[in-house]
Amino acid sequence: MMDKKTGKRKILKLIILILAAFVLLIIVLGNISIERNKTITDNTPKDSRLADPDLLYASFSDSGLCSNDKGEEGGCYTYIFLYQSGKYIYESGWQGRNDKKEISPTIEKQLDQDMIDKIIKQIKDTDIMNKNCPSTLNQDAWFTYQLNLDGVKKFFKASPIYECQKKFWEIDILINSMAESANLNIR
Repeated sequence: MMDKKTGKRKILKLIILILAAFVLLIIVLGNISIERNKTITDNTPKDSRLADPDLLYASFSDSGLCSNDKGEEGGCYTYIFLYQSGKYIYESGWQGRNDKKEISPTIEKQLDQDMIDKIIKQIKDTDIMNKNCPSTLNQDAWFTYQLNLDGVKKFFKASPIYECQKKFWEIDILINSMAESANLNIR
């Protein structure tokens, strides 16, 4: 009788040990950077605006941790497009279960050439075009960027590492602050 109980305890301990190892493996894999040899890729989002040669900067931010005004859970997104001509487009929205969507009005503004020059200088000062920005595994938010500067188009996919992400946030902040100060709303 004692041997059966001891055997069952050993099996139970083994099962618990295997489950603990599995949970630890999931935690470790969730926090490892996914290294990519290239940050320039042809796997761009399916948005035809990215092919526009006048597009200077595009930013796609998506999060799965958003709720709407009613408290319903879902995901939200923000897309920014800035063209060499100064045209600025800001799109945002929320999507919940059963394909329920709430789309905010698109904001379009015209930035002047001085503003565009400051943004281009900021992009060049970050030296982001010359950086290797491997993607990281991120469970709850995704950031994707495209730059088109001096005839070179570079795409940064799937949440670049924090050092690069911080540079993009600084560019986003500058672009959005310039757009807020632009009084001409063209839409």
